[in-house]
Amino acid sequence: MTEPASQYLPKPSAVSTGELIDSEKYQEISNHSSHYYDYDRNGKLSKVKNDSFGQLANPEDMWEDKVLKIGIECMERYDGALKQLAAIEREELKEELEVLKKKNFQSVADRCMKEYAETYGEMPKDESWMFLEAEYYGTGEGKTLCLQMTQANPWGGDNGDFDRTLPYKPITTQAYRAVRGFHKLFGTWHLHGLRFHTREEFFKIYDNFLPAVLVKLKDQQCMLEYFSEIHFNFA
Repeated sequence: MTEPASQYLPKPSAVSTGELIDSEKYQEISNHSSHYYDYDRNGKLSKVKNDSFGQLANPEDMWEDKVLKIGIECMERYDGALKQLAAIEREELKEELEVLKKKNFQSVADRCMKEYAETYGEMPKDESWMFLEAEYYGTGEGKTLCLQMTQANPWGGDNGDFDRTLPYKPITTQAYRAVRGFHKLFGTWHLHGLRFHTREEFFKIYDNFLPAVLVKLKDQQCMLEYFSEIHFNFA
């Protein structure tokens, strides 16, 4: 007489308790199978993982595992392409930021030149130096004074200040180059209070902050670059 197949299946209570029918034949079958079938609480036959008796396999978890595996395989396969794309996007972003930075420098230079003209009149054409000053102070923070004397000479090279078709004619203004140099020395924050001065006014106001040897050169034309940052707080 043929034995019913149901005797090789766990009891319904095995779903929640993990208990198995005491059957050598069932053990032999289950040891050679990665899954077995069991009845859930509603009496429906379901496929169960062999390494976790009493826990029903969740189709959603199985699908998520499959999708995750596919995603990992795609990332590994296209890792080089993704890195290359990220590098291209970084370079494009750097180029966009560089354009915005140049516009900002020019805007600051235009504002400083306008203020200079309103205060001192037109800048002398024979003046080779630019005299820059930025002052910051706040309650409890003290005072910071940034000074610079520069000829703001144009840069050469691929990203320089010259047009390739006109190698001896700079495409940037001296005021722009002075602002760019000031930013490199003191950072973005001090551009907010940046001002240009005449030679006479610069030495008159900041005579006590400048080295004596520099003061002696104030009426001479020479190649010279000078900057200083002074911070003091009496709080």
